[in-house]
Amino acid sequence: MKDSGARLKPIALLLCAALTVLAACRKARNAPAVSPEREVRVVATIFPVYDIMRETGGIRASVSLLVPPGAEAHSFEPRPSDAVKSASVQVFAYAGDSMEPWARKFAAGLDSSGLLIADLSRGVRLRAPASGAGSDPHIWLDFANAAAMAENAARALSAVDPPNKDYYYSNLAVIKRRLAKLDAEYKTGLASCRSRAVIYAGHFSFGYLAARYGLEYHALGDAGPDAEPSAGRVAGLARAARAAGAKTVFAEEMSSPKFAQAVASEIGAQVETLNPMHEITRSDFDSGEDYYSIMEDNLRALSKGLGCAKP
Repeated sequence: MKDSGARLKPIALLLCAALTVLAACRKARNAPAVSPEREVRVVATIFPVYDIMRETGGIRASVSLLVPPGAEAHSFEPRPSDAVKSASVQVFAYAGDSMEPWARKFAAGLDSSGLLIADLSRGVRLRAPASGAGSDPHIWLDFANAAAMAENAARALSAVDPPNKDYYYSNLAVIKRRLAKLDAEYKTGLASCRSRAVIYAGHFSFGYLAARYGLEYHALGDAGPDAEPSAGRVAGLARAARAAGAKTVFAEEMSSPKFAQAVASEIGAQVETLNPMHEITRSDFDSGEDYYSIMEDNLRALSKGLGCAKP
């Protein structure tokens, strides 16, 4: 019996190899062909734009981040070295005039013929913050908006690299499925919570997300970076938290937690952290954090802070 088994092993291995090759061939036939021209060079202003362009471009795009990890995106001012870096690319992608009022003028002034300037906010309906001051530029925190941004990315890449249009739109389809899955997780995870009030001791970043899932949203600042908030604004956030019966105050990633801690101390609450993603730490960037992992972390923080029932 041992000899018979030994004779069968090579046959089994050959059969396994043949099936593996067949599966690979089927997969290759279903995947869009990728033309072998040089990869598309892209500069993306901030992390959400970078990550969307990177995923949409896949193996066909070389994407670099203009606003470096750890920098404040709202107050960023490009340097001459950024102009040199951006002049050699084919696509300059940014999150829209509301988020980056400097970006279009900067890109238009580059000494680069044939540069495509891609506004990823194209077609997205902007919301105003509670104060009514300007528009909330944090559009990627709504998954429908993130899908629209990815569509704009696929359109831009296809415009400069037409032979690989099918490849970019195949990647777009994958992105949309992943975003739909995240959206379903948020709907389920936030469906049954003890509290519906998000008390956010940062600037107005999560208005889109709160509106999408029917959450009450109170932020310490407006949609742009403010000077240090007044004692009156901190007291106002504490009043809103107390009125809502909130047990958690959310701090903003990469900002000082002192205001969240002050409000939490005032009302006897705990502190959790949310990441609006317009900027990213160097350690997170180097470790490969992406849009999906950050949004999953935000869901965990919201579920814990709002006392949501586990699905």
